[in-house]
Amino acid sequence: MKAAPSKQLEKEIDEIADTLEQREVSKTIIKSLTKHLRDSASFIEGSNLENYLLSSLASMIPTTTFKVSKNKTTKIALVGPTGVGKTTCIAKLAVISKIIHKLKVGLISIDTYRLGAIDQLRIFSEISDIEMAVAYEAEEIPKLVKKFKGKDLIFIDTVGRSQKAKENLEQIRKYLDAAQVDETILVANAILSVNPAFLANLIYSGKLYK
Repeated sequence: MKAAPSKQLEKEIDEIADTLEQREVSKTIIKSLTKHLRDSASFIEGSNLENYLLSSLASMIPTTTFKVSKNKTTKIALVGPTGVGKTTCIAKLAVISKIIHKLKVGLISIDTYRLGAIDQLRIFSEISDIEMAVAYEAEEIPKLVKKFKGKDLIFIDTVGRSQKAKENLEQIRKYLDAAQVDETILVANAILSVNPAFLANLIYSGKLYK
């Protein structure tokens, strides 16, 4: 038999629901989260309520799997507007791929536009001992892909562009066509409802990689 929430816990759950509603979280999601917290009342104390809430949120985020073949190099490009975290995301996924999943990883940057973008990825590659290359023209891509033919995964970091900048997007497309990418991932801003460190914790734990 499930234990009923104490009056204090019920109050805290109601406060969470109010906060989520103020931050325009879907009522369906709020209902599901609060139900899970109430169903778990016997395990929840004031000190671990936030952890239960974060775990509940994490379980609601759909995840997918990179289709990595041992017989060929899988090429994955991250695209999106400037400042959404493409380079940072690539760095985290590259480390997870190498350390946790024991994959051979290569990095290619075509972001020769943003100031410091190449240096940012290069410093990361040196620290993590992951090989990196830079393509200044689309014609250079096949040669770099061939250079990384022994890798399991190649992550391609692209320059941030607005969805309205058709000419610039066409340039990116030329690079990706030349690389014959296997998967293109859109990186976009997301407003986290509870904790700004939430997404980072998911990435480091590997939950966004499964």
